[in-house]
Amino acid sequence: MNIGFVTFLKYFLMVLIQYIKPYLMNNSLFIMFFFFLSITKAQAQGEQLSDTAALPELMVRSYELMIKEREVPASIAILSRASINRTTDASFLAAMNSIAGVKMDERSPGSVRLSIRGNILRSPFGVRNVKVYWDGVPFTDANGNTYLNQIGFDLVGKMEVLKGPGGSMYGAGTGGVLLISSREIPEGKRTFQLHSSVGSDGLFYAAGRATFSHANANNSVSYSHQQSNGYRKQSELNRDVVNYRGAFDVNKNQSISANIFYSNLYYQTPGGLTASEVLANPRQARPGAENNKAALYLKTLYSAISTEIKLNHSFSHITGIYISHTDFKNPTTRNYELKTELGGGGRSVLQYHHGIWQLVGGGEYQYTFNNTGIYGNRNGKRDSLQYQDEIGSRVWNVFVQTTADIKRFKLIGGLSLNNYHYGLTRVSTPGTPNESSNFKPRVIPRFALLYRLNKQFNLFASVADGFSPPSIDEVHATDGVFNSALRADEGRSFEIGLKGFSLSNRWWGTISGYYFRLNETIVSRRDSSGGDYFINAGRTDQLGLEAAIQYKLISKQSGVWREVNLRSSLTLLHARFKDYQQGQNIFNDNKLTGTPSRMFTFGADFKILNHFYFQTSFSYTGAIPLNDANTVFSEAYSQSFVKAEYKLGSPERKAVSIFFAYEKTFTSPYSLGPDLNAVGNRFFNPSPPQRFMTGVNLYGVW
Repeated sequence: MNIGFVTFLKYFLMVLIQYIKPYLMNNSLFIMFFFFLSITKAQAQGEQLSDTAALPELMVRSYELMIKEREVPASIAILSRASINRTTDASFLAAMNSIAGVKMDERSPGSVRLSIRGNILRSPFGVRNVKVYWDGVPFTDANGNTYLNQIGFDLVGKMEVLKGPGGSMYGAGTGGVLLISSREIPEGKRTFQLHSSVGSDGLFYAAGRATFSHANANNSVSYSHQQSNGYRKQSELNRDVVNYRGAFDVNKNQSISANIFYSNLYYQTPGGLTASEVLANPRQARPGAENNKAALYLKTLYSAISTEIKLNHSFSHITGIYISHTDFKNPTTRNYELKTELGGGGRSVLQYHHGIWQLVGGGEYQYTFNNTGIYGNRNGKRDSLQYQDEIGSRVWNVFVQTTADIKRFKLIGGLSLNNYHYGLTRVSTPGTPNESSNFKPRVIPRFALLYRLNKQFNLFASVADGFSPPSIDEVHATDGVFNSALRADEGRSFEIGLKGFSLSNRWWGTISGYYFRLNETIVSRRDSSGGDYFINAGRTDQLGLEAAIQYKLISKQSGVWREVNLRSSLTLLHARFKDYQQGQNIFNDNKLTGTPSRMFTFGADFKILNHFYFQTSFSYTGAIPLNDANTVFSEAYSQSFVKAEYKLGSPERKAVSIFFAYEKTFTSPYSLGPDLNAVGNRFFNPSPPQRFMTGVNLYGVW
């Protein structure tokens, strides 16, 4: 065992305890820390470990490199299937929030937001300014929106989070990139998996997946159903997801894959409460939400097909295309929205490898047609038409990237050219002039360098531009106005970091610091009726520090303690408005709205004997400014999670597991997804102070 690392880990934890001590609300974390410090000390004093112990090292497809994560000169976080399975609430929320620099919000069950490095100003709801791909094919549509809440929990095999601007390869955007990979299909086997669980607030989750392969074809079919009553009134959830995946080998040099996905999602929206309403009854809905049956109905069919061809030993070509259809219905306390979206597009990448060189070039094209009608809401029923619009959204980009791997250096340079266009026709008022927003084509460069200090540490640095036109729901927001004056935000990021790992892969860690300056920052506003609209507000300066570490403390073939794995992440962010004035109010040096200045997670996984598994984690989130004036903050909160699981059998044949999980929050009431810049001080969406879940899994070969 590396004694130097043990000493480093010991002092790292001790310093970290002192740093976060004033913000913690429960002594259990200290007990956990000192327990692991004592184990670490025992290991340093000579307990023998298996030489085969190793953390799994995954290949990443970030920036089309297809190499080990340690070799990528960028801040990347990977969520494997094992990482996702640590939580059991049938959502990605807890797994995402374990990543340094990443925060996923849940305003109510089913309503999620995702921010990377503090970028949530543009997302009063939904996922915006984060580009998402599913198996290499665009999942974010030409509108700039991503219905991430529709992807079933059991469909994902791996997620890669690319922090910072990734526009040199993935088109316009300043908020990062999320690459989703489907679960692998075992070759030459027929497997099955069944899952059923129940939990707090009427939660019921059931899922089934079957895979079958023959000759050169591998297939999987899955279905999942989730429902809950919700913690608050008017917060029910129902979601059904069906998915088919197929992978076919045409010959030794060509393969084709298909991904067909249908989701039917319904969730109620209880709305934000004032601080006094939360204290009186955190489980109530906003006045009017129940009478107006405020909810969201979302049905999406997404179908993608891609092909990979190895032209020779140096050239390869990957192309993926998709079509999608979405029916959207949203009765609110203000009105009743009906929307139909029909979209399509694709991405094509050509790669050349020769010796130390790699050259990548390609492009994307997407188009979405929207038909949107806004009606009055009469007790949850559609009333008279207010207006109806047809909107066309078009986006394209072309990109090129070159990589040179010369001895201790890896150098990457890339750039892309991007173009956005929105056009609107108000069909409910004949003769109304058409409106449009055209965003001047913009070149986005990125340069990165990785230097191998020695066999255990890699130093990396990068500079990247970001350019992000507003989504269609920002240009044409719920206030009903087509805001052609809204400009794209743009900025530049500087980053330097260090990646460390043991030669035996027993431990892995990374630390990075960055500075991101964003101009023409897009922020959300609400009018007196509660309608959203967006404006450009000066600039923001963001200075951040992120760290993460994983350590396989014990790995043995005998004894009581077979495995002990530790993991921790830390996020520190100093984010401020600059040159920002609203009327007579000057917000210079105010904290960035919706962004906590510090987050921390710590977790441990235990394998006891051969059948018992125990997982625990603790997380802390600092206070969050809820308006640009910084006059209202949400309280800091901390959460703990434990899961116990008992497994019998072998997945190579048939196996069963039974689990129980419990989550508690030490701050109550609190909100996992507050509203920002809310009218009438309705900032708060209370979340349950505790939850439990229990269930059973069956899996094996058939």
